[in-house]
Amino acid sequence: MRVRLNGGKTEENDRLPVVATRKNSNSNNHLEEAMALLIRNQAAFVEQIAMTDRERTEQKQELEAFRQETRERLSHIESALVELPKQLKKELLQEIQKQLLQLPKAIKKEIGFKARP
Repeated sequence: MRVRLNGGKTEENDRLPVVATRKNSNSNNHLEEAMALLIRNQAAFVEQIAMTDRERTEQKQELEAFRQETRERLSHIESALVELPKQLKKELLQEIQKQLLQLPKAIKKEIGFKARP
């Protein structure tokens, strides 16, 4: 079998050469496979981006909730710290009063003073 290089018919059997047709078919097949792979990869990439966006949105919501809770707790702590000196002063004055009321009795006991019968 003789094949002409210009893609024409052969002299012996009037058929188109098979080699040239196969080469174009293989090239098209590879191109189609590559394009299909590219499309699948792009779809997977888009899906991954969507999942990442959802996770990021969830994390932002969790972070905002945490920040709000932290602000509330800090506000409570600040209020408690403002009241602390007032509470300490009150407790200290109460303890001093208690000690002063017990002082005469403690002095009499220390010096050995006894009440008259």
